[in-house]
Formats: sequence, structure tokens, C-alpha cells
Amino acid sequence: MKKKRFQKIYIEIINRCNLSCSFCPTSDRPARMMSVDEFAKIAAQVTPFTDYICLHVKGEPLMHPWLGDILAIAHQNGLKVNLTTNAVLLPEKHQLLLGETAPRQISLSLHSLMPIPCIPGISAPIFRMPLILPGLLQ
Repeated sequence: MKKKRFQKIYIEIINRCNLSCSFCPTSDRPARMMSVDEFAKIAAQVTPFTDYICLHVKGEPLMHPWLGDILAIAHQNGLKVNLTTNAVLLPEKHQLLLGETAPRQISLSLHSLMPIPCIPGISAPIFRMPLILPGLLQ
């Protein structure tokens, strides 16, 4: 079996986030989402070079409205997906993340275990919030 050139390749499918955590640098770039067609083209181009892609650079991938299509395209190309999220949208996206084209790995990027002002409407520490990963633990 031929060894791939890169261990993983990062693909930024969206450059917007639903938080404003102090550890993330700000950007003046216009807000943008990668189209499904753009992702399909990129997935085909990177497949010869890696088995793993990471859907995280500067944005929150769970905000992408066509994430299901993107995961399906990655799966069709034999790419294993690692996804990093701030976890805010997990309650509404967990079914998608547990489906047939589920990511290989989901990493949670948490700002703090203490109450933080960057999450509107959440005043409890993250670790004391009601469990937001109901299906992942079964």
C-alpha cells in the first residue's frame, strides 16, 4: 500500500463562528462558506495525498448549512473526517454527526471550565451544563 504524503489536511469550510472567544484571533476577511461543489473538487484533489481531513481552521463547521453533504462527499472519497467544534450546536446537530457519514473524530474546543461571556445565554460553567452529547455516550 502506498503511503500518503500528508498525515492530514485542514480544510476551512466556513470562516465564521458563533462565539467570540478571546483565544481565537480576529480576522478582517469577509464571512464565507465553501460551496458543496468547491468541497467536492477539493476532496477529489486531496484524496491522493491523505486519508484524513480536518474540518476546522477559523470557523465553526457545525454552522455550515450543507455539512451533511460535505460529510457524504468526504465519505465517498474515502476521507476520514476529524471535526473540531465549540459544542454549542451539538444538541441540534448530533443526529447528523452520528449518521452513516459520521466524522471519525469530534474534538471539543472549550474556552474555559468557568462561566464565560462569549457564549450568549449560557451562564453556567460548560462542564455543569446539561449533557449535550446524548447519543454519543450510548
